[in-house]
Formats: sequence, structure tokens, C-alpha cells
Amino acid sequence: MRKTKIICTLGPSTDKEGILETLIQEGMDVARFNFSHGSHEEQKARLTILDELRRKHDRPVAALLDTKGPEIRIGCFENGSIETWPFENDTSSVIKKLANRSMRADKRSRLLMLFTIALSVCMVFSILLISSSVQEKFKNTQRNKAQIGILGITDEQSARLLEKEDVLWIGEYSAIGLFYVENKTITVAYGNQDYFLHQEEKTLQGNTPQKVNEIMLPQNYIDYLGKSYQAGDTVSLDLTGTGQEAEYILSGVLNDTKESDGYFIYVNKELARSLSENMFQVTAYTRLGTKAISSG
Repeated sequence: MRKTKIICTLGPSTDKEGILETLIQEGMDVARFNFSHGSHEEQKARLTILDELRRKHDRPVAALLDTKGPEIRIGCFENGSIETWPFENDTSSVIKKLANRSMRADKRSRLLMLFTIALSVCMVFSILLISSSVQEKFKNTQRNKAQIGILGITDEQSARLLEKEDVLWIGEYSAIGLFYVENKTITVAYGNQDYFLHQEEKTLQGNTPQKVNEIMLPQNYIDYLGKSYQAGDTVSLDLTGTGQEAEYILSGVLNDTKESDGYFIYVNKELARSLSENMFQVTAYTRLGTKAISSG
């Protein structure tokens, strides 16, 4: 099977009798009509002959009309012709302009590349500085906190640890339970003074609860209750979520003013042990001296 198509341009040479018919018999696939030459009447006559020969030989010869494109006519010349003279075309000025333009473009490209590199370096250093600053800030927040957490420590074990000269302080904490009041979580917990001052790094007015009838409240919970309690006041609160309130002495107010979806009520260890019903478990946050860390 022949895949190549044969295109023949029709013109005065194909107008001779038998020429166009021979082209069709020899395998012409497309007849091209060049409208840049000849009149429309001449091209129409050739198209008519092509149509007759296609039906005669039953050949599907296509007609390709190559229309005339735009032309520029600068006018007529005296005596119908012009005289040309040979000359040398001096392109040095053009080459110089192109070279200067290329140099300027290269310079801009280099400047843009240098700017991009400098910007990238600045971004990398900024990221490193921010990362270093965040790490240092985190280290500062942990610098004075406990290095060890002991889960389930007993009173006897805690007392023996405090006798060690390498132990600076032990912050005790235990969450007893929680209940809900108006979509707010109320957590009852125990914490000693070292826990709040050192591990949580918070200040308080007054003291942590030392007696069964004493409690400590954070300032944000007092604000939520709409009260103006101060250390030493008597308050009536429900510690079990059953609606049964009892009176307690407010031993201290924890300086925590941030609004929250949950609040705390702190009790002393004896009451915490009683409320937890034999499930009382203390976590001891223990801070060691630097010498003990270095020797270890």
C-alpha cells in the first residue's frame, strides 16, 4: 500500500491536451492550484477539466487551492525597471548594539542570581536563628524544672529522698477526679508548694492547703464564679460533683488568670487520699543539684 501522496501543481504546462489526464493515470493524488499566478477564470477552467477527468477515471483526486497571500507593492518605476549597484553591508554597528544588549542582559541575570543566592542565605540563617532561639527558650523553661518524675511515691520514700543533699526539691502532684459544671471541667487535685513554685513556676497568695478543711483556688476559677475571694475567706463548694456543698477555708489563691474550659480545686494530701478511695497515687517531680547530674 502506497502511503506517500503525490501533489502536482497545475499551470500552463498542464493545459496541453492529455497532460492532466496522464498525471491522473500515473497516480497524482492532489492537484494544486496556485492562485499567485493566473486569473480566477484560468483556474476555474483547469478545475472544470479536473472534475471531468475524475469522473472519467473514477479517481478521487483532491483539489488544493493555494490562495494568494498578502503582497507589498512599493509603486511603479520610471521606464519599468530599476538599476541596482553592488555595495558592502556594514553590520558592525548592529553587532555592537546586540553585544551591548546581551552584556546588559547577562549583567541583570547575574545580579538577579546574586540577589536570589543572598536572599536564600538570609532565609536559611533566619530559620537557624529562629530554631536556635526556640530551642534556647525551651531550655530556659526547663532549666530549673525537675529532671526526674517518680510515679506512685510513698510518704516514706519522699522523706528519705529529701534527706539526700543532691535533691534540691520534690514537687508532689496527684489528680483525684473531675466532674462537669455548665460544660466546664472541674478537676480536684493535690499539689504541694514546691510543685507550684518550681515545677509549674507559678506564684500564689497565701499557702497550699495544709488541713482537711482547706482548699486553694486559681484566680481564673474565682473569676468564673464571679466572686472576689481572698486567702483566708470561707467558701462553699462542691468537690464531688454531686451537688453537695461544704464550707472550706481558702488557704491560697494561685495566680492563674488565663480563661479556660477547665478549672482546678486543690486540696491537701489527707483529703485527697480520702476522696480517691484507696486509689491515691502521687507523682514526685524531683530536682537534682548540678553536681549530682555531672557525677552521674
